[in-house]
Amino acid sequence: MKYFHIDEFRCQHCGKDGIDMDFARTIDKLREEVGFPLIISSGYRCHKHPIEARKEKPGAHTTGRAVDLAVTGEQALIVLKAALDMGFE
Repeated sequence: MKYFHIDEFRCQHCGKDGIDMDFARTIDKLREEVGFPLIISSGYRCHKHPIEARKEKPGAHTTGRAVDLAVTGEQALIVLKAALDMGFE
């Protein structure tokens, strides 16, 4: 990957690397597309991660195919548009 290190995607609870590498490469391409740094505030989450443990059914982060990005304002709109243009759902 050009813009991210695998450690940025690790579970913040246990440190496990569970990110789907194809998905991680897609996030890297998104970063290329938007042209400004993206901070991953949450990547992969194990089932015992406090956020996931409170849920009735584990969320997308437990599959390794979801990230939360710390962006606001105009940059958030740019990221959203680029992600939709790339086929993110």
